Amino acid sequence: PILISGLSLGFRLHLFQFMKKIGIDASFLKREITGVGRYLRNILNHLVSIDKENQYFLFCPGKIASDYQKMGYKIINTGESRFCSSKLYFPFWIFFTLPFALRKNKVDIFWQPHHFLPPFGLFKKTKYLITVHDLIPKIDKDYRDFTYRLYLNLLLPQSIKKSVKIITISENSKKDIMRFYNLPKEKIEVIYEAADKRFKPRGKDQINLLTKIRERYHLPEEFILYISKIEKRKNIEGIIRIADILKRKNKIKFILFGKLGFRGRQLLREIKKRDNMSYKGFLDEKDIPYIYNLSKIFLFPSFYEGFGLPVLEAMQSGVPVLASNTSSLKEVVGDGGIMHNPTDYEAFAKDIIRLLKDNRFYEKIRERGISQAKKFSWERSAKKLVKIFNEL
Repeated sequence: PILISGLSLGFRLHLFQFMKKIGIDASFLKREITGVGRYLRNILNHLVSIDKENQYFLFCPGKIASDYQKMGYKIINTGESRFCSSKLYFPFWIFFTLPFALRKNKVDIFWQPHHFLPPFGLFKKTKYLITVHDLIPKIDKDYRDFTYRLYLNLLLPQSIKKSVKIITISENSKKDIMRFYNLPKEKIEVIYEAADKRFKPRGKDQINLLTKIRERYHLPEEFILYISKIEKRKNIEGIIRIADILKRKNKIKFILFGKLGFRGRQLLREIKKRDNMSYKGFLDEKDIPYIYNLSKIFLFPSFYEGFGLPVLEAMQSGVPVLASNTSSLKEVVGDGGIMHNPTDYEAFAKDIIRLLKDNRFYEKIRERGISQAKKFSWERSAKKLVKIFNEL
């Protein structure tokens, strides 16, 4: 018994020796959930169930959902500002409050799911990783406003320099990071995003719920869907041009959901001039999967994407996808959808008409999309992230 007890104690000490304290910036869970917030939430839903050896700390300015504590995360609530909004407080939090909290809790590894690390005050013994989702302002300065471009140019180079590893979400983004920051490919790891399990084909058993969603958003029986920001980079002008072509050939309506992005109001004025287009504003998070199910076709002719999650969500939902053949979209869509040059409006219009008229072609593209979506999984992505943590 003494020998067994000694071995048991030795094993526990061995585990303790290799257990790491891993910190994560969870501030995006407090905001209106969009790209980075959804990315982080999906990773966190799998991380602690996969990794039973390391200890995870979520750093946040204020309270986040208690679910994360139940999962096994330790929540470090650094407190909210009483003098300004959370949006205005965020730069102060990441510059001053966060580095102090990291030093106090002596984390071994800190992962920033966005690309900005505190510029100073970091604990030297901690190893830092960042996720760079895309380099949109570097690709075209007209895709983001001046303030964001200035913020990126000041903070991203030093964040990259302090990071032992850069995580990104597509091979295309990896190439961009290597090109603009002259980094070796070994420093950058690609971890793909995935569609949440909520995105799936729904049958007649949920017809009542789908009907309620249709009525809530005043949606027609058949429509072409777009979900993402309303901004130049997403080629909203292209969608307008395609809608103009189809107006002469088909009466189907184009429904657009999403926040207004950079110069979005100019595009919105053009949308409102057309009776076969309708902008519905920002979509309630819980309704997104059902909106995909209600649509006939998903159209996404974006000029540039770091990943392009909406096309994957649509394919997994069983909706035929038409997308541009640019940036990361070629990796994500693969042969699971139809792709064209983003300015080939006639080609998009032609394939939309074919999908609407040819049921066999429609089902073929639909099945190919479902099959392609199976290649992506948040569980596999979380496993790859844990592997990177353990290799450090």
